[in-house]
Amino acid sequence: MIKNDIFNFNTEAFSTKNLISAFKLFLEKPLDYRIQFLQAKYNKAFDGYSFLGQENSLNQYSTDQLHSFVLSEFTSVENFPREFHSYLKTEFLEVKKAVTNLELEVLKSFNNNEFIEIYKSNFRHMISCNYYPKIVDKTITERLSTHKDVSLFSVFPYGLDNGLAYQNSNNRVVDLGFKPEAFGFKGFGVEYFLDEKLKGLNHKVNLDVSENNERFSIAFFSIPKPNTTFTFRGKIYNSETFYINYLNLF
Repeated sequence: MIKNDIFNFNTEAFSTKNLISAFKLFLEKPLDYRIQFLQAKYNKAFDGYSFLGQENSLNQYSTDQLHSFVLSEFTSVENFPREFHSYLKTEFLEVKKAVTNLELEVLKSFNNNEFIEIYKSNFRHMISCNYYPKIVDKTITERLSTHKDVSLFSVFPYGLDNGLAYQNSNNRVVDLGFKPEAFGFKGFGVEYFLDEKLKGLNHKVNLDVSENNERFSIAFFSIPKPNTTFTFRGKIYNSETFYINYLNLF
């Protein structure tokens, strides 16, 4: 499974209702409220808010057509906006458990029990909540530029709307289409920690001009905990060095 471009888990997707409702409530707040929660305010992995047009986001370019909020296990619930508190204290725990089990299923196909134990001890999850508003500028064809995710695996437990396109193992661009079930793919972490031949998936979000609707997406990213060091195959890895190496891709 780990060699596949896309992991199809044949698992029913969770409902996005509660998390998207929380995200919408946050986005409806005035900008001076929202900027209290920028990534610079947290300085913890990639946690925090990024707005459309922002020049110094860690996870999107200023030309990318979205607002995003990264939630994670690394920051206490009380330090995130109150709009997300109910979700983080309840549903998040259930979804995180399901995502962990799906990722362990993928890791078993790598046939390395040592790394499975490292994953269990040193990796945790962040959630990338993304909102793409309707596009006014008719010259724009991409909502999110081509990139690899920082994750070991990117898992979409809520499924996904149309728009995502990816570069497959034959270097062809494939339109993923609507995904009503949970799925996932490899991030930069797989090639960094496991095998440089197992490349993270390059992907982007295109704009379908015939359906210029607002769009939400929710992805779980497995990444090493901040300030974590572990040894695998005789090599010492540090989470902060990993974050820097990822950011140097851009």
